[in-house]
Amino acid sequence: MNAFERKTLAARLLPLVMMGALAACGGGGGSDDTGGGGNDDDNTANTGPTVSAGADQEALARKNVTLAAAADDADGSVSSVGWTQTDGTEVTLTAGDSGSATFTAPDVDTQETLTFTVTATDDDGATATDTMSVVVTPSVTLSAKAYDGPLKNATVTVTVGDRTYTATTNDEGVFVLDIGSPDPDAMITIVATGGPGQENAELVSIAGTFGALATAAGEDGTLESTESGVVDV
Repeated sequence: MNAFERKTLAARLLPLVMMGALAACGGGGGSDDTGGGGNDDDNTANTGPTVSAGADQEALARKNVTLAAAADDADGSVSSVGWTQTDGTEVTLTAGDSGSATFTAPDVDTQETLTFTVTATDDDGATATDTMSVVVTPSVTLSAKAYDGPLKNATVTVTVGDRTYTATTNDEGVFVLDIGSPDPDAMITIVATGGPGQENAELVSIAGTFGALATAAGEDGTLESTESGVVDV
């Protein structure tokens, strides 16, 4: 190939090389419109919810108990909160599929601990749980009278072992009071102190043991003075 032919071939190839280079440069600019969104919010990891079951509680047998939970989700919303019982005598939860559930404490013969777990679920399906307990104590309702003609508007203090309960009598000297004790052998003392106009009056009754009063109260758990006069003061 002579010199003229080599120059002619080079002239023909040069436009093809330049077109290829331009095509390569043009292809790189398209990624700003299509591939630049790889770090959008859809790829951010979900933060799960938080939930608190609240402080442990104590309750007397046959009394209403409320379970109140607090739930939150930092990067979204809480879609559901629900309670389940995990230990103890089974109770029926009202509104158990909400943050605030209620139940009636079971009628127990000895002190018993019920355990409950609350679960919160966020709008991405993540969950969190917390647990709390309710200590249920055997109880008796005293329906009795403090009388010294009668002792109206008196303050009645009932001491059961190391526990103290108070009530106020009506104009007929009648009082109604729920008392509880984990110890059936705990002694019960009832003291009635006079109200206005009877400030100097103080009546005392030794009512016996908690277990004896609970037996006398029967299945309804209420001990009236007609069932046992020891509860009158």
